[in-house]
Amino acid sequence: MNGFFGPGPNAPETGDYQYNPQRVQQAKWQSPATSRFLLEAAVGVYASRWGYDERPGNQTHDLIRVQEQGTIPGTGLSNLKYRSSNWPNGRIGAHTWNFSASYVTGAHNFKAGYQGAFHRDIDQLFGIVNNTQRLSYRFLNGAPTS
Repeated sequence: MNGFFGPGPNAPETGDYQYNPQRVQQAKWQSPATSRFLLEAAVGVYASRWGYDERPGNQTHDLIRVQEQGTIPGTGLSNLKYRSSNWPNGRIGAHTWNFSASYVTGAHNFKAGYQGAFHRDIDQLFGIVNNTQRLSYRFLNGAPTS
């Protein structure tokens, strides 16, 4: 059972492909402009993904996803999702940067700089419909509900 789809089992054709890379990268630069003046700069990124992707070679991509909310007679299964998946996913990126300049005289020193960041969070976790018709169906004991 995949928790991203809510409670209940998923039929085999609704399976997804899990690909969750995470990356941390940093770069830093320093340069003594003179014997008393130092320049510094740095950038960094943290990138993370979670959730699932569409299976490679998915033959059910364009089928309309169906969820039976009731119990299927003779199986004991309820909330069964079948025909197609919705491969929910999310990602976050944290991008940071800074620079500074230092001046040292011997008895005194001075440092000034700037630090910034840009964070982005993209969640595509629930309610996604990935077929070209942009449809999904729900049934309760065989009768359509939405």
